[in-house]
Amino acid sequence: MDKTVHIYQNKGYDIVDIKKSLYHYFDRKFHFNNKKVLLKPNLLKAAAPEAHVTTHPILIEALVQYILDMGGKCVIGDSPAGWGIAHVKHVADVTGMTNICDKYNIAFSYFDATEMRKMIIKTGVVFKEIFVAENYFDCDYVINVPKLKTHSLTVFTLGVKNMLGVVPGLHKKLFHEKGQDPKRFAQAICDLFSVVQPNVTVLDGIIGMHRNGPANGDPIPLGRIFISEQTNALDAVVCRMCGVDPLQVPITRAVHERGIGDIHNIPVQKEYSDHDDAFKSFQLHKIYKLRTNLPVQVFCCLFALFKYKPKINTSACTKCHKCVVICPTGALSRTESYPQLDLDKCVRCFCCCEICPTGAMSVDKNFFAKLVNEYQ
Repeated sequence: MDKTVHIYQNKGYDIVDIKKSLYHYFDRKFHFNNKKVLLKPNLLKAAAPEAHVTTHPILIEALVQYILDMGGKCVIGDSPAGWGIAHVKHVADVTGMTNICDKYNIAFSYFDATEMRKMIIKTGVVFKEIFVAENYFDCDYVINVPKLKTHSLTVFTLGVKNMLGVVPGLHKKLFHEKGQDPKRFAQAICDLFSVVQPNVTVLDGIIGMHRNGPANGDPIPLGRIFISEQTNALDAVVCRMCGVDPLQVPITRAVHERGIGDIHNIPVQKEYSDHDDAFKSFQLHKIYKLRTNLPVQVFCCLFALFKYKPKINTSACTKCHKCVVICPTGALSRTESYPQLDLDKCVRCFCCCEICPTGAMSVDKNFFAKLVNEYQ
């Protein structure tokens, strides 16, 4: 497996320019003739492409065109947050994936509607077995196509974490149920990644999401596509370009320390001459910045004062109850009116905020947390 991370400059979602980058990389390394290729985007929820919550459809379309041009066959597949075929179809429609499938007469692989394969993980830390969609294994190649975004729990959501989408439907809830802190959650993701590694990762960093990602942050133009066969090496390079030590990112560190993806001495091939000035403006979650600027003991004492919790805005709530379905600990329950939150059961994973289609679920901060926000 080649560890080199190739970085291409693509200042916008121009399909012709993106295909030039793809041709430059893939023509030298992969042969898709008569091969079936799975494209695995980040389809977190039903968000329009201009929100930059999900992998942009133009990048997916460029990959589809390239694979078909090379005589291959391809499918697009993912299991978004939530459950049910109708839900997944809605996400595919809104994110632009259905249009691509119809345009090129290719299939969307519903990971939630397939049989599951039990994967035994002898070296698992959180899981000794994991169920993965059988459709995932029905291809000759897997191309992982994540989106460059921040994340409240894991600092970033990049290539390795994007593979959580091969776990069908509500089985993903177990990851938050059993991994209720960043390090434990990272080990759970690492358990999964040890048995489902893609052939290559193509990361959408043309327009990323910073600050309050992965669903409610701000788009930031970065103008870059990252490609590598070694997913964790790619993730580490992205971290460094954003000014973050990869060992401070729980998932990247866990994969490295367990010997699944080394992050040292990574060859980087920049296929452009411009500087990466846009990355200097990239901002992380404020709690992460506070954690890295204070001694551990001081941070732990202060963090006990900060209270973050989900908050329901009833004027925006449509009572779809997607938040209730996705909650890994049962902290949210159905009522005759609006979802009811039991804070004693809440683990602050904020999956409810990520999945909410109207933004009715948000992160509420107490006085101390608001002071930190104002300070930073």
